[in-house]
Amino acid sequence: MLEVSVKGHIFIFCEKTYELYRSKNWRLSEPAPGYFYLKRNYLKSEGCSGTASFHREALSLSKGDGLQVDHINGNTRDNRLENLRVVSPIENYRNRRKLTAGASQYIGVSKYTRYKATWNKWRAFIRIDGKAVQLGTYATEIEAARARDEAAKLHYGCFTKLNFET
Repeated sequence: MLEVSVKGHIFIFCEKTYELYRSKNWRLSEPAPGYFYLKRNYLKSEGCSGTASFHREALSLSKGDGLQVDHINGNTRDNRLENLRVVSPIENYRNRRKLTAGASQYIGVSKYTRYKATWNKWRAFIRIDGKAVQLGTYATEIEAARARDEAAKLHYGCFTKLNFET
């Protein structure tokens, strides 16, 4: 494992990906807060330019193939081959980290405020085929998070990001 600092951010490489890093001129990219990637510009035919992502080049993926690269441990700066896998967009969505917005600290959990009788309850949900599926309401945030984890394991398999490691 090799670590390299790029503009104050530590990137992790295995020997093979480190050679790719050294062989080309990569720059830091932050397309969303907290998501850091390495990118490079290149010239295409007829004088046009394009942008390449490090993790896609590390796995020899072509632009426009409909596939994505998942960083298994959720750290977009960890570019060791054992941490990268080729996935479909839906599989990559299932392994995303919790969005910062929302009252709950857990993935797939929100405060249930629809009816006065349930104001102090939490609801759990997951997305299946692009549709939100409510799993139920729970007395505590932790109960809702555990229910979401169980459903996510069943429906998402190894591509799920869990609230609690088991």
